[in-house]
Amino acid sequence: MTIKSCLKCRFKKNFFKCCNKCKLKHFKLNYGKSPSGNNEIDKIFRDNYCESNSSKELIEWIPYNEFKNIACIGIEKVPSKYYIARYRKVNITVILMKFENLGRSQAPPSMG
Repeated sequence: MTIKSCLKCRFKKNFFKCCNKCKLKHFKLNYGKSPSGNNEIDKIFRDNYCESNSSKELIEWIPYNEFKNIACIGIEKVPSKYYIARYRKVNITVILMKFENLGRSQAPPSMG
């Protein structure tokens, strides 16, 4: 599937110089309409995608099943919302944050 950019963006070589409408088309092509299944989280990702001026500023949605060796990194006996994990696709260590009270809770038991 190709993206039909507007006349203004069609010949731009730098994605980050494109208009928000074209960036949103690109977002939907890469992630679908609702990558997380939660409207609030998806809005954060869409807004970030439009507002970013470089790849360093982008927040990427990665499905939970693409992580391994997930472990809480809180202080002992103090619940934490932060976890460390390995991203299977490129085998790097990442930090995960657990979101709560967003209308849909599907955190796996290991993220308790």
